[in-house]
Amino acid sequence: MRTLSRVAVVVASVLLASPARPSFAEPDPAAARAELVAKVLSGPSDVRKAAIRQLLTDDKDGEGVKAVAGTLAVLEKEKDASAEIEVVRALGRPGLVGAVPGLCSVLDSKDELVRGNTAVSLEYVGDASAVTALLGRLDREKSEIVLCHVLRALGRCGKGDAKVRTVLDKRVTSSKNEAVSCAAVVGLANFAGDGAAARTMEDQLQKVGPPAFGRRGGGGENSLKRSYLAWGIAVVGDKKSGPFVREKLMKPLGHVVGGPLVDGVFAFYTAVAEVCEGKADSMAAVEGGVRTVLGMYGNPLADECRKGRGDAGYTPLAEW
Repeated sequence: MRTLSRVAVVVASVLLASPARPSFAEPDPAAARAELVAKVLSGPSDVRKAAIRQLLTDDKDGEGVKAVAGTLAVLEKEKDASAEIEVVRALGRPGLVGAVPGLCSVLDSKDELVRGNTAVSLEYVGDASAVTALLGRLDREKSEIVLCHVLRALGRCGKGDAKVRTVLDKRVTSSKNEAVSCAAVVGLANFAGDGAAARTMEDQLQKVGPPAFGRRGGGGENSLKRSYLAWGIAVVGDKKSGPFVREKLMKPLGHVVGGPLVDGVFAFYTAVAEVCEGKADSMAAVEGGVRTVLGMYGNPLADECRKGRGDAGYTPLAEW
């Protein structure tokens, strides 16, 4: 027993006197990443998703994000759209700037769902470095719903950029497609406090005019665009919009015989005016008014590219 005790003391003294040395080789982070990247590129869906999650969770220096984003070029070349979409959606998180170059590299994919999911993910990231690629996509995009996603992403990534505002202004004012015009309004709504953005939407509301309230031709024409424009004015929240709404939108309703529909529209415009005048609590009524219209006519801006992203830590504007 004494001999063992002496041995223990000697071993302890050596360990204490000597610098610590690992008894096994330290794992190589680059090799570990490479192994996970291989799973992203070739694994079945559950394995791929687990590998992506680990790469993003363990990321300490941005290399994990770059590794995940770097798989997109390979998957695009291999025309593996389902795998691309899984990667694209995983990268759709606010502030994940390192993912932008990879996402932009597949914004011109031949697959519509890849393009749509990429535009939505760029909206979630919300970084100005995506603006050039999004602008470049606008005139080439043939799919209506993907174009809507691109416009929304452009507004989020390019908020505060006068050139982006001008592009969105043009789409709001000149688009003959109601869904595209509404998407441009959502993009423009990102320009909080911007008087020029508010004036664009005010001008359009005057051109669209008030609801028909049952006159021949029906009240449904431009209902979506009208509600999105009024909502957009409230979100931008320029103080000059309050008097505009009361004078140009509410006052003309004074001669209309009351009823549930008329009263609802009047209450909606009242809430819009109140938000612009600083009463933030009225925004819930504005949102409720738009949802009512969407319940009647459907939501032209919603599709599977926007669904199932609840764990991303961000809720885009007008995600109804």
